[in-house]
Amino acid sequence: MFKKNFFLFCALLLFVLNHPHEIAFAGDINIIVSDDVLLGKTKPLIFGTNIIAYDPSGHEVGEWAKTFRGYSNFGAGIWDPKKRQSVPEVIDLAKNIRVSVIRFPGASPTYNWKNTIGPLSGRENFLYGLDEFLKTAKEIGSEVVYTLPYYTGHVEDAADLVEYLNSECDGKNPRGGIDWANERVKNGHPDPYRIKYFELGNEVNYGISRKGIPAADPVTYANKFLEYEKAMKSVDPSILLGAVTENSSPGGKGISAWNGRMFEIAGSKIDFLIEHTYRPGYNEDDENVDANRLFNDTLASLNEINKYYKILPRHFEMVTGRKNIPIAITEYNGGFTQERPVPFRHALGTALFNAGLFQIFMKPENNILMANYWQFVNSYWGMIRNNEFMQGKGHYVKRPNYYTLEMFSRHFGNELVNSKITDTGLYENQVLSEDVNLLSNIGWRREIVLGANIDVEKDGTVRIEFDTGGDINFHHIHKKISVNPDTTYLLSGYLKAENLKDYEGVCFEIQDGRGWQYHNVTTDKIWGTTQWIRVETEYTTLKDAKNITVIIRRISGRGGPVNGKVYARDIRLEKKPVYKSKPEDNLMVSASLDDINNNLYVMVLNKNIADDVRASVKLNKKWRSGETTAWTLNGPEIWSTNEVDPATVTIRKRAVGMNNDKLDYVFPAHSLTSLQFKSVSD
Repeated sequence: MFKKNFFLFCALLLFVLNHPHEIAFAGDINIIVSDDVLLGKTKPLIFGTNIIAYDPSGHEVGEWAKTFRGYSNFGAGIWDPKKRQSVPEVIDLAKNIRVSVIRFPGASPTYNWKNTIGPLSGRENFLYGLDEFLKTAKEIGSEVVYTLPYYTGHVEDAADLVEYLNSECDGKNPRGGIDWANERVKNGHPDPYRIKYFELGNEVNYGISRKGIPAADPVTYANKFLEYEKAMKSVDPSILLGAVTENSSPGGKGISAWNGRMFEIAGSKIDFLIEHTYRPGYNEDDENVDANRLFNDTLASLNEINKYYKILPRHFEMVTGRKNIPIAITEYNGGFTQERPVPFRHALGTALFNAGLFQIFMKPENNILMANYWQFVNSYWGMIRNNEFMQGKGHYVKRPNYYTLEMFSRHFGNELVNSKITDTGLYENQVLSEDVNLLSNIGWRREIVLGANIDVEKDGTVRIEFDTGGDINFHHIHKKISVNPDTTYLLSGYLKAENLKDYEGVCFEIQDGRGWQYHNVTTDKIWGTTQWIRVETEYTTLKDAKNITVIIRRISGRGGPVNGKVYARDIRLEKKPVYKSKPEDNLMVSASLDDINNNLYVMVLNKNIADDVRASVKLNKKWRSGETTAWTLNGPEIWSTNEVDPATVTIRKRAVGMNNDKLDYVFPAHSLTSLQFKSVSD
């Protein structure tokens, strides 16, 4: 017995020495992979990116002029204007991560394609023009999504573009005027390019502040979209045109009034919806920022993003009656615009956030048409960089975000299979909830408001009827309760809508007792006609808070008139249970088959910044005794970058061993791991 315990002790000691992080687990965490349950093919167009080629004419002074010519003449580094050819190193880097669709010319609001074609002598600021871009796309083997300028473009230019790109040069020239197919032939391209995807505008709901251009009105945008759709499809009916939506935002809940009005007018003709996803929206150059907490919140936002990708098409369906509208995420990245202490947009934490987005993009139920990382080469956001590209010198450095796409393109299969996480037992230091509803003995306070009738039924259900069609700022039924400072509470409850015609929606809100301007959060919103829907949100009180107010809320100023009924019941406020984490808080899992090489892949994102997580991977028999390899993307810290040492964050490979019918594996803190299993029959 002593000898047995001694060896067990030694084994444990060796394990601890080799795993300096704490290990978060309790009982068993199981990752169960069912490779016989097929979910569909991996979506090929999620391996997309952006290549930018801004018009430099508006940036003729100082460093901006040089930078923007680097975009328009060099494609930010993918094109050599002296040799008039693509840069082989950059093309190879794109092919290595299997870039499948490229958005062009990025977010340029004034790009005029007609200024970028033809003899070079007539376009000295556009040496990397439309045809040069399409040459690089062909070399990479990618499709194209073309962004049409909304503020400076014209519908005739868009129709001419489709003719230039897609029409046969047969002399027919059905639209009259310049024969753009013939112009393409004169420029050295006899065959049509056959570009399929277009989008009208870029984030038009924001406007362009530096040019004094206000945000686009949704009604004007929708009517303009209909004009473009008709003119462009008269040239080529097979093209698909996407419509801009109001971007999701950190903490954003539910539907958008801007979207609703646009859907109402143009919804019948929209081929896909456009969304740009950035989190967390941080722009402070604070040397003392708590980077761990910042990235913890960023990774935690993945759950809310996954919800939003379901809310957006549901809103579209509610307005238009059309189901299964695809979503194109034509920009995504970590929302960090700062440099100190390090540029977080280029850190390991952002690469892991983007890995979590990738796992969300792959889910069949989210109906993601394409996803384009912002953006590929050099500039502020590039996943690869060479500071000397305009001098024809230097070599490219892979930033952490490059490795995210390499993990999914090189160490993941093309057929999704079912996987799930289960656990037994409680986590270390978990404190069970006392299951006390802090609102149960507090009555509702009601106020009279024009345009809404409020009633509280005997069973506690609240009924609100909006009956005047006004744009009501509703906050007229609420409960106030004393709370502890710097404490997290969980608000939950059920909402139901009955013919609620509203572009804003109704939700629960928590405000600091002194008012919303101090601190407030909301749950998801409901509208239309629904069954009972459970909603919830967390709220951490301020350090000097004494009380909070729980409100049934509808915000005015964005949604226009409101009519209909909403019901609320079973509203609970509890102190959040204290525990380390749940498996689903720590881990995100996807699994796939490679039907060419007969491999099974299990991709695991460990979002836990501080702790390693141990889990058992359970597989079908054919995978249990074959060769197993682990590929792991990681670095020393969540904020690590490759800006100084290109080898700080990278992918490392190692062989691992199976234990009978399962693989016991420790997933390192802040990491992305692909487990590759070879079939026994191989």
